[in-house]
Amino acid sequence: MRKRLLTMLVLGAAVCAQAGVLTFTSEPLFQSQGVIVHNTNWDSLVGGGFSYPGDPYAIGGVTYTSANNLIAIPPSYGTARPVLLNNYWSPLPGTISTSPDVFDMFGFNIGLLGSTSLVDIQLDTNLGSYSFLGLSFPNVNTALAFQGFITDNPAEYFTGFTLTSQSGSGHAPAITDVQLGQSGAAIPEPSTLAFVACGVLGLALYRRRASWT
Repeated sequence: MRKRLLTMLVLGAAVCAQAGVLTFTSEPLFQSQGVIVHNTNWDSLVGGGFSYPGDPYAIGGVTYTSANNLIAIPPSYGTARPVLLNNYWSPLPGTISTSPDVFDMFGFNIGLLGSTSLVDIQLDTNLGSYSFLGLSFPNVNTALAFQGFITDNPAEYFTGFTLTSQSGSGHAPAITDVQLGQSGAAIPEPSTLAFVACGVLGLALYRRRASWT
């Protein structure tokens, strides 16, 4: 009986541990979920024009792997702040460092350079990939919007990402304030509560099944 009970508890917890990725559109709320280890921007670049940091380009725990990484410096392209983009518009891919630390928090401020276009975001982790399709962000000429993600599984961490304009060339996702962090330092991880809840659910299911026999 104890063996069967343990099996039910483990199965119930395992299902809920695969809940996926939590999304945040509030930067302060995102940052409150843990410790931000890297927060990268290019605000020190002034005077207009463009900077070509290299291909690939590694900074702040992220390696950007677009065809031609470009930093647009205000007032170029009408941006209010320096932003990183693919000089060939789209996509903007990158890998996230997994050594010596891993990160279950990933966020950035994003805008669209060029005409308005919906954006698809793919996130890669050590356990799989997640797609967020058709997201709407402002033009960099007017504002930037925050987008953050936290894995909902204590064993899962980010390994990469791809930001793609649905409209293709002429529409470039552009980012700054690229943040990597580790959750659970400020408040209990939501996945921990989910694990306990699923264990209780497994116990309830076992008891209900036992009552039928």
